[in-house]
Amino acid sequence: MVLTIEKWELGARMCSELRRTGFTVAAVCPAFHMMRQVKTADETFAFSRLMPYLTLARAMRRWQPAFVICIDDVAVRIVQALHHRLARSKLETAKSLVALIERSLGDPRWYGLTEKSAIMSIAPALGIRCPRSVEIADKAALSRELAAGDFPVVLKLDRTTGGAGVRIARTRVDAWTAYLELDAKRRKALLMDRLRPTGSRRGDSKLAPRITIQQYLEGRPASRAVLCWQGAVIGGLSVEATEVSREAGPATVVRMIDHPEMEATAGSLTARLGLSGFCGYDFVIDSGGHAFLLELNPRITPTCHLNWRVDLIGLLFSRITGRSGCARRAYDVNEAIALFPHEWLRNPASPHLASCPHDVPWHEPAFVRTCIAMRGTSESLWRAGASRGRNPSS
Repeated sequence: MVLTIEKWELGARMCSELRRTGFTVAAVCPAFHMMRQVKTADETFAFSRLMPYLTLARAMRRWQPAFVICIDDVAVRIVQALHHRLARSKLETAKSLVALIERSLGDPRWYGLTEKSAIMSIAPALGIRCPRSVEIADKAALSRELAAGDFPVVLKLDRTTGGAGVRIARTRVDAWTAYLELDAKRRKALLMDRLRPTGSRRGDSKLAPRITIQQYLEGRPASRAVLCWQGAVIGGLSVEATEVSREAGPATVVRMIDHPEMEATAGSLTARLGLSGFCGYDFVIDSGGHAFLLELNPRITPTCHLNWRVDLIGLLFSRITGRSGCARRAYDVNEAIALFPHEWLRNPASPHLASCPHDVPWHEPAFVRTCIAMRGTSESLWRAGASRGRNPSS
């Protein structure tokens, strides 16, 4: 079962890749989500923002999934909050859902410890390289941190994704502008949560999202996607970004790398937190080749579906069923990959689209059309892309 709350195309893509491997897939998503348009899941259940726990638990009971996959951070927090509620119930049906969530996400003791700010306090104790990070509780705290005059700096807001809560400040004015902007986002999120009816609040945490200021590190962005089970990494894929959507934004073109430090960092944190399922670790690699951990995403990330030396979805299928899944497209480890639709949306005329494989799921034409429509591209562009060597019917 796939849970996607935010309007992100990754949920629909993941459902398609899971089905191609051999899974029967149900999706839980809000009304008007693109998942309902492209129909890449076998069945779709409605998710209500007014009754999040009721609708999610009802979908789980009806579908009886073997595993739950969260697509975005909001989905992760809602599943964690549902676990917290169900764990206090004495009903047998509640116990089965508690077991399902723990099998899918891992040890419940880590729930809530994967905020951007929290990870930076855990990782150094494990000997993991991290940029210096300090929580900014108020304006006075920001003034103290900026007094040293060490620029640029990075400001981050918890519970944001895709770089939406990250700002790079190169001057004192930039830092104050970034802080006020992120603080407004934080206050708005808290207000919206309080305005929800009692019982429908997300229950993310008793604490407000925190803003941190972080040491800026020059280097190349990289990430490691892993599949883990009860604290053990089953398989992983490390990539370096050769193109990004924007500064501090997600990668749009990646190349595969071998980096023992990234692999060790992911293994250490996965074991420390007892994680299960798909996770993504973000790094920056400095000029000396050292990998500094930036954050952990306890969910699917845009490279998890790639069959690139290791097939993480195939490994999950084998773990759950004891059988081998159907083979999916495998990429050459020496080639960079343009991620769809990110690189196309960034620049439809990007030279990367011609010079390296473009990860377009032509077997899902409705999905492709919907993604291209995000930029307002015409149907003729879709046909032109297919004629350049990627047959949409294959």
